[in-house]
Amino acid sequence: MIFGRMLYRSFSLLTYLLISRHKRGHGIHSPYVYEFITEVLQSRAVPPELERIEKIRTSLRKSDEFIRVDDFGSGGQGDVQKRKAVSRIAVTASTRCKYGRLLYRISRYYKPKKILELGTSLGFGSMYLGMANPHSEIITVDGCDACSAIAAGNFRKLGLDNIRIRNGTFDNILAELLKELHWIDLVYFDGDHRKDRLLHYFEIALLYIRNESIFIVDDIHWSAEMEEAWEQIKKHPKVKVTVDLFQMGIVFFRKELQKQNFLVRFL
Repeated sequence: MIFGRMLYRSFSLLTYLLISRHKRGHGIHSPYVYEFITEVLQSRAVPPELERIEKIRTSLRKSDEFIRVDDFGSGGQGDVQKRKAVSRIAVTASTRCKYGRLLYRISRYYKPKKILELGTSLGFGSMYLGMANPHSEIITVDGCDACSAIAAGNFRKLGLDNIRIRNGTFDNILAELLKELHWIDLVYFDGDHRKDRLLHYFEIALLYIRNESIFIVDDIHWSAEMEEAWEQIKKHPKVKVTVDLFQMGIVFFRKELQKQNFLVRFL
């Protein structure tokens, strides 16, 4: 199953490389999307403060600790609990540096006040989002207590007191959590790789968007299921613009925008 998924992802990557363009924003007629590509996506600025996050990543990659991981959204056959090395989670299941910096730039540029992350893992996505916008309110949800405990320790090391962790499954927490928030400016979907569940959470979150809200969907080409979910998201009547970066999909809802889908080279 894992080999088949890797083969599928390799084929998807080849297809993406063959048809993606707009690397520098050339040929983009939407001023809003052109601005996103030139000012956010292609920004070369790397604030020194981000090195603090990467030092934590380096430390975790050297860890000899093993933890029990509850995997509720792997796309496998049911929920799974496994004993995993923290070092391996830091390498394979954490937001990579390049995409963490992108999360940082998105949060810094658009200044979302209320941010929701579905899938905390060791907390790297939250750290980038939180460090970019210390005045934002960030809630990150995960069903694995052991991962959440490590993430909470990482937040404390960085003094990120604008991040709160909610432990539990998305099915049990999401609806009530969104009612508490009243609205959301940014959602980072990074915790469930099953088509039906992702679309379900997407629909629930849609009830709380504003015109300026942004959704970020991770691993959109992880499997055939995820690609099917991404295609449905692109066609949703409330979605105006999507940007496919292969690893991530960015979704904008601004009513003044013309409905368009872009593939942008970002590898």
